[in-house]
Amino acid sequence: MDPEPAAPPRVSRLHRLTDLVVGLLLLVGAVWAGVNAGTATWDAAVLLVRGESVPATVVAADHDSRLGRMDDLVVALPAPYDVRAEVATPREDLEPGDVVATVVDPDAPARAALVEDGWPWRTTLPLLLVPVLALPALLALGLAAFGRSSGTGRETAEQEP
Repeated sequence: MDPEPAAPPRVSRLHRLTDLVVGLLLLVGAVWAGVNAGTATWDAAVLLVRGESVPATVVAADHDSRLGRMDDLVVALPAPYDVRAEVATPREDLEPGDVVATVVDPDAPARAALVEDGWPWRTTLPLLLVPVLALPALLALGLAAFGRSSGTGRETAEQEP
């Protein structure tokens, strides 16, 4: 007598629902990261292309000693702007009284950035987060749609002599 083959294990609805929720959350995170990083990159690129380069004087510097945090600076822009602008920079060597090259938006002078502060890496690096979130999202959504493998190499019945 041939033993009856074992029925393939059913993928529980809980597993598929969990995969679906995790996949959707990762996909939403990838879209959110892509939109925010893309907007920041576009904003920085437009400022550097359309802005005017002027020397500015550092008025105040708030040095943040935590790893990965940027320093906040207040710079005084010269005439015809005569405005103080807040900028964030990874540079830690700037103190009040230093003169720095600054790019300023002529239409909105309070919108400024330092010219040599490491662009585009600080704004484009978050774009790498998109594939890091999107690939696991697609994997989890694939598991939710097609299920998990049933496993291989299991012996379900003993052979009779």
